[in-house]
Amino acid sequence: MTVKYLRKNKRTGSFEYRRRVPKALLGLVGKREFIIVLGKSEGEAHIQYGREHERIEHLVCLSKYGVMGLSDFEQSRRLAALLGSWGADLHSAGLDLNEQTWREEAASKLVDDYQNPITGEYEGVPEEKGL
Repeated sequence: MTVKYLRKNKRTGSFEYRRRVPKALLGLVGKREFIIVLGKSEGEAHIQYGREHERIEHLVCLSKYGVMGLSDFEQSRRLAALLGSWGADLHSAGLDLNEQTWREEAASKLVDDYQNPITGEYEGVPEEKGL
């Protein structure tokens, strides 16, 4: 079976999810490709593929379309629900490097509008509300 972003690394022999980072995300991600090791065997990689593809696809969609017309509270509520559906710990920086990277990118996307381009300071960020 051919899976679009699944590749075997010739050097290590492991299977990886490899996908080009869209231009809109290059500044946030800081690299040209998403590369996530999915496993040593093809079967192991297929099991992990769906979850990782869903995470990356969600980031790509957010970068293209953003979250329009939602209040800050509603955005937070939906983000918490999404993280919960992935089995992420809502009260940590992330359980693994992939989750930590995703959280940093998502957080950056949420607060970018509040950063003053001249001073670099964040201005007018809403106070934290309970999720």
